[in-house]
Amino acid sequence: MLRLLTIFSLGAGGCPALLSALALAACSTGVTRSVSGEMWVLMEISGSPTIEEHRPTLVLAPDGQAYGGGGCNAFSATYDLQGDRLTVRDTEMTVIACGRPARQDIHTQEGRYLSALEGATRVSNSGDSMTLLSEDGTTLQFRRGR
Repeated sequence: MLRLLTIFSLGAGGCPALLSALALAACSTGVTRSVSGEMWVLMEISGSPTIEEHRPTLVLAPDGQAYGGGGCNAFSATYDLQGDRLTVRDTEMTVIACGRPARQDIHTQEGRYLSALEGATRVSNSGDSMTLLSEDGTTLQFRRGR
């Protein structure tokens, strides 16, 4: 279930101040070193490229917390990874307008990303690539952040 958090104040330049709670990492077991603790940048959702200047991100912290950005808003969640089986739950996301005027394409991308992330059931990785697959066939293709 996705819970939304509303941000009422903006930081310098109209950018939202990150909620420190979203950046905190907390706990789980079974995470491989190859995907854990790295910043992953979402390149494609089911073969469609993400918006270059608003690419979503994901960190799977070693302690079972996942966090990142949807391209505009920040999110946090908990996850469990046992072998290649992944479960993401308790997702929370900030809610702000993206761009001026608000860009529906960014909001659509965020919705697709979070929905696929919460529905992910499998993870695979090779080198600098990671793929999450959901039961409905949606794929999230990431590259390791630099």
